[in-house]
Amino acid sequence: MNDNSHTRFYRFACGLLMALGLSALLLVAGCSPQTTEGLELTGSFVDDLVVIRVPNLPRTAVDPSIGTAPSLVGTGTAAANDGQQGQTALATESRDLFESLLGPAKTWERVVDMRVKPGDTVTTGQVIAILDDSLASAAASAARADLARAEADLAYIESRTGDIVDGRSDAASKTVEVQQTIVDLQLQRRDLQTQLDAARAIAAPPSNPGTGTPPPLSPEIAANIARLELTISQVDKALEELQVSLEDLQKAQLELQDAESSLQAVQRTAIALVDARQAILAVVEAQLGRATIIAPRDGIVVEAISQGEVRAAGAPLITLRTLARPLLDTFVTSEQARRFRAGSPARVRIDSLPGEEFTGVVTSIGAEYQIVPTTFSTKFIHLTRAFKVTIEVYGAPGLPPGTPADLLILTD
Repeated sequence: MNDNSHTRFYRFACGLLMALGLSALLLVAGCSPQTTEGLELTGSFVDDLVVIRVPNLPRTAVDPSIGTAPSLVGTGTAAANDGQQGQTALATESRDLFESLLGPAKTWERVVDMRVKPGDTVTTGQVIAILDDSLASAAASAARADLARAEADLAYIESRTGDIVDGRSDAASKTVEVQQTIVDLQLQRRDLQTQLDAARAIAAPPSNPGTGTPPPLSPEIAANIARLELTISQVDKALEELQVSLEDLQKAQLELQDAESSLQAVQRTAIALVDARQAILAVVEAQLGRATIIAPRDGIVVEAISQGEVRAAGAPLITLRTLARPLLDTFVTSEQARRFRAGSPARVRIDSLPGEEFTGVVTSIGAEYQIVPTTFSTKFIHLTRAFKVTIEVYGAPGLPPGTPADLLILTD
């Protein structure tokens, strides 16, 4: 082998080694799961769907032809003898309040006006459906009637309590008057008794020495003594009657005090019932407005039930695909998930829009491993389970679900 052959072989070997080294470097760079800037990933656009569900409208178990909830007035009257009855009534009312007016845990609602169909574009605040609110309106009417009844009961009980307070005040005043009259009569009787004793002493001269008997009283003195004795007897009778009256007044005061205490307990119950009825009415009226369904966002109707259909509360009514937030899903390993967080910026390139790059932000990172769809492609390894990551893309046009994209998540 001559020198030229050796030179050519040497050059060929060096070139081959350099090519192999360069290929190895390129292979390593191409297979690396990360760059100095962040994570290079692939993903696909997904629908940002809003599911509008059937609301739970209020119901009433009260037949409007019969009346509303029972009045507390009867309970309040009886509670003048037993204040616990009012508290029992409150417990019963509180237990049945939401059941009677808000209906069962799940109701069935009928669509009376469906104003959209799949494919329609809607705007935020647009009325898109109306539900039958006849039963809900009846519940609101019943709630208003029950509130009016509770307020009337409270007014009646307050007036009764006021009457008893006035009665107690009158009884106390009369008691003081009777006590003062008794004291005055006792003083007068004492004075009359003193005068009677003095008259008797004056009318009793020394005995006749001859016969040993006192001389007869003059008619005038005898008449005065008899008058004093009669007056004292009348005062004693009046004092007895006044003492009986005083005892009756004191007994009446105790009874009025007991009645006032009982009615005050019922009054507290009535106030609590008024508060509860006001709360129920506020809830019912707020729910009554839910019979009109409005679009929460701009979007395109994907699914909608037909007019006249009946669905259970909580069932899907209308599904919208929003137009304002293009979302992109990708999947990462646990090691990759530790390198960024919700709020991390991202860059997105779309094959169908060559030359354009969009910015975005990570909106959510899955909390649990999940099976990666078999249609999802990754440039690293085939992932069987991974964390799903959702990125909101700014400025991207509306793209069909499944549109692929390349993205770079900037790491911390």
